[in-house]
Amino acid sequence: MARPDDDDGDAGDDWEGTVNKMTRITAGHIKNLGHALHKKNDKLQDSIDDFVKKDQTQDKHLKAHIDKVVKSLGREVFGKIHTLEHSLSAISQKLDEQKEEKKEVTE
Repeated sequence: MARPDDDDGDAGDDWEGTVNKMTRITAGHIKNLGHALHKKNDKLQDSIDDFVKKDQTQDKHLKAHIDKVVKSLGREVFGKIHTLEHSLSAISQKLDEQKEEKKEVTE
């Protein structure tokens, strides 16, 4: 009677077991790397979100400051224009008076 060689089957099982073990270990490492990468990605996204919020807040404050300065300078410029208009009006009035005086003298 012929019997199967038990040694050949054991060698195949050992080899398959080693490959399976290596596959499990590699899959575990890949899974751990995936978790670590996901964690770092989340941390980076949180940092970006914080940066964006701070940047938006800073932009609001900068815009408010610029608006305040522009309004202040606008009032200052309009005040100076008004003063110049008043001065020019006074000069024009004096010139008109001088013209009238010269007319009266020459007539």
